[in-house]
Formats: sequence, structure tokens, C-alpha cells
Amino acid sequence: MTDKSEPKQRPGGIGPFWWGMIAGLGIVVAIFHKPVFGFLGEVAGGFLPMMFSPGFFEVSCAILGFTIVLVVLRILRREQRDEWVEMEVGDDSKPGDQ
Repeated sequence: MTDKSEPKQRPGGIGPFWWGMIAGLGIVVAIFHKPVFGFLGEVAGGFLPMMFSPGFFEVSCAILGFTIVLVVLRILRREQRDEWVEMEVGDDSKPGDQ
């Protein structure tokens, strides 16, 4: 029997959805490798100059940094789940009562 008070833990690692996305992308690139790389070169040639303009570059770096911080905090919270301790403090105790 399982204890209902414990939250259900998600399995770690990459899920089947992402394995399918990676495999599908690999299959598409393997089949259409010359047209895909040509298309990516055209897209990168048009997109990279705009991406490295000062305003857009600063905003994209800020978003990337914020995302990295959120991912690191999520990983740390998952690893420290067993170490977390909560203390309850009663409301009836007054500072002068001892």
C-alpha cells in the first residue's frame, strides 16, 4: 500500500515526447539533408544580423539568463526535496510567557 500523504514523484530523465521529437528531427534531416541545410543557411543568413542587433541581443540574453536560473532552481529543488523541513509555530505563545 502507498501512503497518500506523499506526493507522486515524476520519473527523471527525458520523456517519450522529447525522444520522438529528437528522432523525428533526425529522420527529416537524414532524408532531406541537402535541402534542409540549404534552408537553414538561408534562414540563419536573414535572421542572425537581426538577432545580434544591440536591443534584441540584450533582451534575448536576459531571457536566456532568466531561463537558466529557473532551470537551475528547479533542479536544486528536486534534489533537495528530502532535506526540506517546515517548522510550525503556535499562535498562542507570547514573547513574555516563559
